[in-house]
Amino acid sequence: MKKFLIKLVLFLSPFIVSVFVELFILPIDFFTFRVWEALRITGNMLSTGKFYPGMKIEKVEVGALARNTASSVHRKVTWITDEYGYRNSQAYDKPDVVIIGDSFIAGDTLSQEELLSEMLQSKVGLKVYAMAPANIRNYLSDPRFMDNPPEVLVFESIERGLDSRSIRPPEDDSEFHNWMQIRQKLSRNKVISRLDILKDRAFKWTMLEYARARIGEFLYGGYTLAVRGRDFSDGNAFFFRPAIQEKTIPRQEIPKLIEILKEYERVLAKRGTRLIFLPIPGKRTIYEEFVPDMGKSSFAEIVASIKASGIQTVNLYEAFTQARSRDKSLLLYRLDDSHWSPQAVEITAESLAPFVQKIVAGSN
Repeated sequence: MKKFLIKLVLFLSPFIVSVFVELFILPIDFFTFRVWEALRITGNMLSTGKFYPGMKIEKVEVGALARNTASSVHRKVTWITDEYGYRNSQAYDKPDVVIIGDSFIAGDTLSQEELLSEMLQSKVGLKVYAMAPANIRNYLSDPRFMDNPPEVLVFESIERGLDSRSIRPPEDDSEFHNWMQIRQKLSRNKVISRLDILKDRAFKWTMLEYARARIGEFLYGGYTLAVRGRDFSDGNAFFFRPAIQEKTIPRQEIPKLIEILKEYERVLAKRGTRLIFLPIPGKRTIYEEFVPDMGKSSFAEIVASIKASGIQTVNLYEAFTQARSRDKSLLLYRLDDSHWSPQAVEITAESLAPFVQKIVAGSN
């Protein structure tokens, strides 16, 4: 038995040492190409957000569509997460505006100062809080916003998420709310939070995933998950997600989507909050001439239908196409990623600001 235990310890020692080195010696982002992967929660944690809370990281990273190839674009970004695990420079418990949405709001490929929440806050002079990635259930069950609802909720969705499977009806889940309240109280304890992060990182096996990726790269060449479109105006390669990943909602689904958004309005109105819907066109919709074989998007028609229903909707398709008509060289999405650029975020903040200001002014 003793010999068996010695052999077992010797067998496991490389794994134990590697985990120790990764957790306590190397930087948290050492084996990741983006901060997103370094801070993203993969298991069950007390934090109600989607990232490790209380973090600040600076990193040079690349986009997801052409990493480890000659076409990848390197950029330096800063990430700051608040005590709840969302990407905010400051954790407002009583914000004026909350933005919920996907990776566009969380700022994949963006530095902290380039986030929509940061840019909008500077334009409207109000407290703006980003809650992303998050859905309506996360928002409605968050104790902070049940006790102190914001005046405005901006609900964002990228084009490929515009369907009734992704945008679900709101749920009145008091049990989920109670559990979130307990989790928030526990996760705000710094000792508990640090231990919670170590536990999640230990089971991530980031070093192993990194090794697998490098072996695959050696055996099969450079990494790409993309369709290469025509080169951009400056001659750089322009990459898009495969068409199968960019499907637009069928037209027959639009009435159902509108009804769900109307339900959002009704539920939020009971709390004294107004809804602004922010649908974001996909990269191929704005730059369809670069990938003509991927088909025509119906995004503009969808946005027109939602707006005609009376839901306050920001028409970014119109804003982006007008901006491109003024400057054909304007890059609204990353060359090597499907996410938007700081220029697109700036246009979005400018388009969104009047909606927010009108609601706030009307409530005062």
